[in-house]
Amino acid sequence: MNIYYKNKGTALFLTGVIISIALAVGIGVSTISFRELRITRTILPSFQAFYAADAGVECAYYWDDQDPSLSKYGPTQTSNFSITCLGEDDLDTNNIDVTYSVGGVGNLTRIYTFDTMELDNGNCVDVTVQVRENVTDTNGNVFPRCLRIDSFGGNACVSGGVKVQRGLLWKDPVECPDVF
Repeated sequence: MNIYYKNKGTALFLTGVIISIALAVGIGVSTISFRELRITRTILPSFQAFYAADAGVECAYYWDDQDPSLSKYGPTQTSNFSITCLGEDDLDTNNIDVTYSVGGVGNLTRIYTFDTMELDNGNCVDVTVQVRENVTDTNGNVFPRCLRIDSFGGNACVSGGVKVQRGLLWKDPVECPDVF
């Protein structure tokens, strides 16, 4: 009988330890699961924002690629203009307004800023095109014309949910040095 009384409560203690370990593992797994769910909520908006930015680059490049001698971003284009792109529809004009300005070091860069374009899926795109002539790289090579397109796509137009923005920078790899 003496041995029985010495081991009294051991089963209860071991049961409590096992339950505590199982509870800790369960809480850890559920915490990780909830974090993963929160991350997966941003995947679709992230993809949509990226492809909206890509559509903005394609739109801006399209107007340059049509006919380089008639480029919307040529040296003679020094005023605001409108383009049609991305299925944009301002109800009656079907145009996107592009604002012209001059900036950069020494005011040598022509800057064309597109009005925010809203896509059919509720995403928005902001596009800026920068153009410079006779750009010199660090080796002294002169590039006759450089075109840089910055496009930022996002779901800021959509109310509620997680806000996501993705950006793309496109530079002509042949006509532009690494430093613009």
